[in-house]
Amino acid sequence: MLKIEFYSVAKKSMKKINSIDRKMLFSACDKLIYDPIPSDAKRLVGKKGSFFRIRIGKYRVIYTILYELNFVAIAKIDKRNRVYKKS
Repeated sequence: MLKIEFYSVAKKSMKKINSIDRKMLFSACDKLIYDPIPSDAKRLVGKKGSFFRIRIGKYRVIYTILYELNFVAIAKIDKRNRVYKKS
């Protein structure tokens, strides 16, 4: 079983999201512990490393899996129109 780590950017984003959507996002992120690459996950092209994204309603969760450290790192959470832009 893997652990979940949130990068600071993802933590900041979660604070701005309303409570109903936040619960839905946390639930989806918790499922990554048991199935780190669900059937609806897509590998992102053009990123260094192997990043994936899952879609939860109007939000996207960008994450990577670090098997050697035994955790899933959530890099970014935001709406589609903002999540793929460079920050």
